[in-house]
Amino acid sequence: MTTNFTARQLQIIQESITLIAEKGIQGLTMKNLASAIGVSEPALYRHFKSKNDILSGIIEQMKTNTGKNLDLSSQFSVLEKLEKVLLTHTVAFIANPSLTAIVFSEDIFRSDNVLSAQIKNMMMESQQKFTQIINQGQERQEIRTDIDANQLSLYVVGAFRLLVTKWHLLKHNFNLLEEAQNLISAQKILLTP
Repeated sequence: MTTNFTARQLQIIQESITLIAEKGIQGLTMKNLASAIGVSEPALYRHFKSKNDILSGIIEQMKTNTGKNLDLSSQFSVLEKLEKVLLTHTVAFIANPSLTAIVFSEDIFRSDNVLSAQIKNMMMESQQKFTQIINQGQERQEIRTDIDANQLSLYVVGAFRLLVTKWHLLKHNFNLLEEAQNLISAQKILLTP
């Protein structure tokens, strides 16, 4: 699937995310989606061949956005890069809270092998980019070297994931930006040699 979505396809993707967040994956039906957008069901099929194509589009859009957020120039220290990536993701979740229902819910895609493979690939690529950033920090002596970069990246990503999942499950009842900043501050202390 292409990542060059039309404006209408992006609208369909966003509304699908909102429906999943509100009603679960079972709530994402072509009928519900068409009603939410204000078009006929056949009109949806002009933009996506099936519900699975829409779900694939959601994954592709998440992957594209994640890739943009992880491409940082070398002008920043490694700790600054990690902070910028995590804060960029935090701001994106705050701007679009429905996205949290999708990003950390691999079970939604488990029933389809193609979708499951896409999600796994996206997660692996994201993890590899964090590991690369941490490796760079270890080479520069900015990040502790007594723990493997893969393990440190799991710590960084896993702690952030848990925080965002908690925010989603608690219906956004705490300040995610403030808590993310607190987490990042703690991670900096633990990552610094």
